[in-house]
Amino acid sequence: MKLNKRKLINDLKVEFLKVVKNYKNDFYHDIKFINSYENESLEFLYQLRKNGTQLYYLEKINKNKLHDRIKFLFGYSTKLKIAENMAVCIKESFKENEENFYHVKNNEVKKIKRNDAILIYNEYLRLLRL
Repeated sequence: MKLNKRKLINDLKVEFLKVVKNYKNDFYHDIKFINSYENESLEFLYQLRKNGTQLYYLEKINKNKLHDRIKFLFGYSTKLKIAENMAVCIKESFKENEENFYHVKNNEVKKIKRNDAILIYNEYLRLLRL
């Protein structure tokens, strides 16, 4: 199925407008990410907070490149280490927003609980480590 970016962005915008009060520019960065995506499948976890958004991209990573050092923020890291750090963010951060998680897969936006987001991301990490 072809990725319907317009529908996906509109669905996310409806939810975004209900929750986010500050740092609304986050959404435009999220749109830029979605629009830059060329493949037919796209999957990420999306968290809405009063003060912005957080997008956890469930990237299909080439297993041979998991441990390659890449430029990240103010230094270097590996794709696996970045993914592991994102898992910590989901588990430890923003606990007051238990209800505002979404699982986005292809053209579907499904509202989920934070615990479901943790399970999905842990499965993603497990598959990366195989």
